Amino acid sequence: MPPNRNDLLDQLREARSLGRETEQRLRHVLSRALASDEQRPEMETLLTQTIEQQRLLGQSVMRIEDIGTPAGDAVSEIPAMPAGPAAGDDRQSPSLINLRDALLREVDFYADLIETAEATGFFETKWVCEGILSQKSSTIAWLGTASRPNQPERSR
Repeated sequence: MPPNRNDLLDQLREARSLGRETEQRLRHVLSRALASDEQRPEMETLLTQTIEQQRLLGQSVMRIEDIGTPAGDAVSEIPAMPAGPAAGDDRQSPSLINLRDALLREVDFYADLIETAEATGFFETKWVCEGILSQKSSTIAWLGTASRPNQPERSR
């Protein structure tokens, strides 16, 4: 059976849920100072992008459901982040590699979501998701280099 509008809405809601999980991971990395000083600006940019992606997905859901934008969209504001690590927190926290793995799963999900959007004729949603997929792919590439310790380049 081909996908329908409800399938697309379910996938969009799942994408927002995955985005919230990514947002939480990014906030954790930033709040625990797990990112180096060089990585921090990029991680803050990634957090901003993730929040914007959730907003765009929410707009797609509202467009498909044909409802207006609610006043005070909950994902449009970025709360202040703690500046340093939490004292005495020795628990293992998510690393950049774990964040990258989570994003790889999201990329697989977005590929299916894009197919569903196209199959159901919601091309604006498809384009939104393609843009998000592109950003996530770039993020994965950056995390792949950022999560490795500085290694000397091999000579050929």
